[in-house]
Amino acid sequence: MQKLKKLVILCGGTGGHFFPGLSIGRIFKAESGEVILITGRHKVSYAKEFSPKYNIPIYEVESSSISASPLKLINFIIKTSFGFFQSWKILVKHKPDAVLAMGSYTSIPSSLAAIVLRIPLFLHDGNSVIGKANCFLSKWAKILMSAFPVVNQNLDISKILVTGMPLRPELADTKIKDKQEAIALFNKIFIRNFDIKKITLLIFGGSLGAKKINTSVPEALASLNLTANSLQVVHLTGRDYAESTSERYKQLQFDHLILEKYDDMSLLYKMADIVICRSGGSTVAELHYFDKNSILVPYPLAAENHQYFNALFLQMKNPDTLIIEDKDCSVETLAKAISNLLTKTPRLQTPKTNPAVSVLSVIEEKLI
Repeated sequence: MQKLKKLVILCGGTGGHFFPGLSIGRIFKAESGEVILITGRHKVSYAKEFSPKYNIPIYEVESSSISASPLKLINFIIKTSFGFFQSWKILVKHKPDAVLAMGSYTSIPSSLAAIVLRIPLFLHDGNSVIGKANCFLSKWAKILMSAFPVVNQNLDISKILVTGMPLRPELADTKIKDKQEAIALFNKIFIRNFDIKKITLLIFGGSLGAKKINTSVPEALASLNLTANSLQVVHLTGRDYAESTSERYKQLQFDHLILEKYDDMSLLYKMADIVICRSGGSTVAELHYFDKNSILVPYPLAAENHQYFNALFLQMKNPDTLIIEDKDCSVETLAKAISNLLTKTPRLQTPKTNPAVSVLSVIEEKLI
């Protein structure tokens, strides 16, 4: 077995591809490996923020999504060609032992360069439905890894290895032991008086928020006529929704904290008994890692409905996972689901290994 010393990770252009790749890179670097990240060019530059923060080289190359439109097809060919030659120079310069692609069309130019240069290519997909880019590249890859069991009908499932979704090291390795410790730290940080004996509800919809969740959940809670002693809520609204969501909570008696976002999700997961959220790959992986009862509202416009299939995976692992499709996410349906989970016993977290470690182990094992 060849020792993996230098790894290039293709992290796509969105957070769902970038952060799992960054997590793998950080862990590999902590183990004295040399890591380089390649992303697409987007309005938000991950390179500017995270390259200096973690001392990891991050390159941006050209890429484009494919389309049936003749003009967009030409744009795809031109940008992919530019990205291919940019990636070629990067790979020739750094001479990695392997290339790991995390999915997305932005990984195609660099993956093709790796294939032509005969650098072993590995793939990872963060959803139950393998994306088109990874499906296309899988015929040249050493192995295709996935976060969850795969539901694609056009792939040979026997050639796909379920490794789980890589988690941020600070999330997987949190030093917070239990709900009591989390509540105490939360109260100190936010000058609150949350009570360990009360059921804690955590609500979020991603960095941009989810309007349906932000509007429906407070109304659902109001309809249940819960007392101040029964519940406490932390609601992350996402950008632009904090003020309007705060207004909806003013009619409610129980303690609550409304924030646009909060980075230390391990603290919030540790104190939460019930979580209401979307079902993106990273979110589902985190809920599984922390063993949380949850109400999932899959994003209806997710490619090939992959969020719904992600949610089904979690429901298979934990029967106290309730799934409400976006079109059915009414105040009444949410109220019924919340009432249901309020009667359930919160699950105890079982020890687990960060799947990022498993991904690195598979690459080294398959490296020839």
